[in-house]
Amino acid sequence: VLCDGLRNSVAAADFCARKMHSLLLPKLSARASEWEDFELADLLRETTEALDALLLASPACFAGASLAVGLLTGTRLVLGALGGVRCLLCRPPAAASSAAAQASARRGVVAKAAWSSNLVAGGDCHTAASEEERLRIESLGTCFVESCPGSFELSAFSARPTELEALLDARERLLVQVARATNPFVALGVNPADLK
Repeated sequence: VLCDGLRNSVAAADFCARKMHSLLLPKLSARASEWEDFELADLLRETTEALDALLLASPACFAGASLAVGLLTGTRLVLGALGGVRCLLCRPPAAASSAAAQASARRGVVAKAAWSSNLVAGGDCHTAASEEERLRIESLGTCFVESCPGSFELSAFSARPTELEALLDARERLLVQVARATNPFVALGVNPADLK
């Protein structure tokens, strides 16, 4: 299980990492016969949906997390990913078998070969790059920041108080404050001086 926290928080990632096994293992061990591939995929999907319901009922519900799961049963590996994480199949370079490569190795000269990698699960299906995901989000009455009218540019810095004060519309001021926030405290309008 790989859990990656969203919005600069590890609360949801920690919650998911601790709960995933307690949801999956009882379901997996409740059956003595061999699982079919589609049943394992369904098991991971059901477990993830149950985990999502638990997360939404927990204090970490506003943190959010991306999740990748790998389930190895015998010689079969079932992978799944949600959010911004990816599952890659990586392989080392093939051993050199040519006479020239072996001669170079005896002289102490070893050519660096790159590992190969293939995307197995994940991708852009749950990001703004996916038209299907964009339509799903917009059908729920909201939109991605970059597709909204008057969209905001991403920045490594939070909006400065002077920038926010220059905005006349209170709603737009709040949207800029949240969209440009680099941590949850800034999104709420709390600055370091308020915490002392």
